[in-house]
Amino acid sequence: MDIDIKALKQLVKEREMQWERVVVAIEEALLAAYKKNPGSSPNAQVKMDRTSGHIEVKVTELDAEELEAEVPALLVAVVVNV
Repeated sequence: MDIDIKALKQLVKEREMQWERVVVAIEEALLAAYKKNPGSSPNAQVKMDRTSGHIEVKVTELDAEELEAEVPALLVAVVVNV
């Protein structure tokens, strides 16, 4: 996915907003949307290239030991949020 950087920068300038805050807000919103998908990874990261506007979602795969360590924490998070 790519964002039109020229248009985004113009909008930021017109609205007198801070460039970095807007980029971080976009990244956080896209990550939140990604995490709403069934089977999404809790270890995902979203990064926007500040020059090209290209968006990447990076997912780190867990090995068996890391997964065993994560499962209890995820279960606690689910129980607490119920």
